[in-house]
Amino acid sequence: MSLWKQVPKITKVYLAILAYLVVLLVGLVFIRMSNGSIKESSLWKMIAPKQTDSQSEATLAGSALVPTETFPPGSATLHAMGNTQVFDGPGDQYAVIALLEDDQAARIVGVSQNGQWWAIDLPYYATGRGWVSIDKAKAENVTNVQVIVQETAMPGNLTTPSSGASIMAIANVNVRSGPDVKYLKIGNIKKGQSAEVIGVSDDRFWWLIKLPGTKNVQGWISRDYVIASKTDNVPVVGSQAGAEQTIVPGSPYIVAVMTVNVRAGPDITYAIVGQLNQGQLAEILGVTRDGLWWAIKYPAAEGEQGWVAAAYVKAENSDSVPVMK
Repeated sequence: MSLWKQVPKITKVYLAILAYLVVLLVGLVFIRMSNGSIKESSLWKMIAPKQTDSQSEATLAGSALVPTETFPPGSATLHAMGNTQVFDGPGDQYAVIALLEDDQAARIVGVSQNGQWWAIDLPYYATGRGWVSIDKAKAENVTNVQVIVQETAMPGNLTTPSSGASIMAIANVNVRSGPDVKYLKIGNIKKGQSAEVIGVSDDRFWWLIKLPGTKNVQGWISRDYVIASKTDNVPVVGSQAGAEQTIVPGSPYIVAVMTVNVRAGPDITYAIVGQLNQGQLAEILGVTRDGLWWAIKYPAAEGEQGWVAAAYVKAENSDSVPVMK
């Protein structure tokens, strides 16, 4: 009697099913390989759970804050070790302004005076750069990286203008695009910080100031939260800024996912005309052909129109907005 005849019938059934499944799996692998759709780890990709839409969106949401780029060979770059925060200055006491995902690359443009922080290229932010701790990233080609002297004030420190009219904040206070609480928030000043005064509102309840840490951004600050000095001769300035916007249901609009500059045109070479703070809304008027910039309604700008980088906002109801040059 042969060995096969001694095997119980139920065992034979199980072995036949197992053989069929093996043949089927090998056949599927062969078909996919012949279609060029499998590269590395093909078998695992076939049987691994498929990533859900929500998982994909969660991944994209983080990386959108610092757009992924490619750099010329030999560029000074870093790769984030884990999800890494990008700060407004070389220290964790500064505001968090962006995020690098694990192993995401960024171009290094400088190093802090104490050698503990890398400055990275962040073209859509007001200063054009952000700061990452050297302990949170692996750097390459940094031999010739220049030391950057941080010009903006440390949070909470006093930075008095060299001469002329000025204010000093006695509390953390918002800076707005017009002389009223209904206007857009375009920044803030910390308790103890100072700023140059360049004008005053008609009712003398609001000061027009140069926003510290920026080259050409102006805003309004309430007199109730500051101490003013040498302001007797500052000019009275009428407001040309726009009020906080109300979005009509169903209209296209953007939501700022972080503080973002509003520019006069769709490129970082254009002048900054204001800012949107995280969570603020603006009506969409159009989009560039490459989808990298949104034209928005911004009453403070010439023609009541400004541009924001798509990487730092979330668009809603935007499928039918016109393409603009």
